[in-house]
Amino acid sequence: MSKVQLPILTRSQWLVLGSFATALVILLIVALISLGSFFSYREQVADLQPKLARMEGMLLAQDRIREAGMTADQGVEGLVYSDEDTNSIGVNMQQKLRSALSSGGMSVSGSNIQNAREFESLILIGVSITAEGTLAQLESVLEKIVRARPIVLIDRLEIRPERRRGADTSQVIEVQIQLYSMKLKND
Repeated sequence: MSKVQLPILTRSQWLVLGSFATALVILLIVALISLGSFFSYREQVADLQPKLARMEGMLLAQDRIREAGMTADQGVEGLVYSDEDTNSIGVNMQQKLRSALSSGGMSVSGSNIQNAREFESLILIGVSITAEGTLAQLESVLEKIVRARPIVLIDRLEIRPERRRGADTSQVIEVQIQLYSMKLKND
């Protein structure tokens, strides 16, 4: 049996071979790190594509979204008070409601403005009114209230029959109504 003998390398040859092997290992490590980074970035880009598509869709629909927002603002403006002072709104409501009750044939015996209270993005401004009249007159007044703009909502309605004696047989009622309107809160 003959032994295979490896060539004997000199010290400088071993040094060159070691340097070459070290450079090859470093190159392999850099290539693996670069390949890993490439796949990581590719995955991040794939995650961003749906978000970018949504943003592009919003940019394309921006005018329609703006128009819808303005339409909604215009719709709300007719339903609630916006720029007036809360106290002046209360006084204005009180006058309008007293006038509506009087023009409907009812006699108003008292009214007062309730304390304003906050609810989400609105301020509720209330008015309490006591009046007398017939059911037909009350019905007429309630129809006016339903059609009022800005909206007037009935919070509480108490109806009590009024006792009358003598020849007058018409049914007179005493009504106490608590109503409120809304104002947009200015943040």
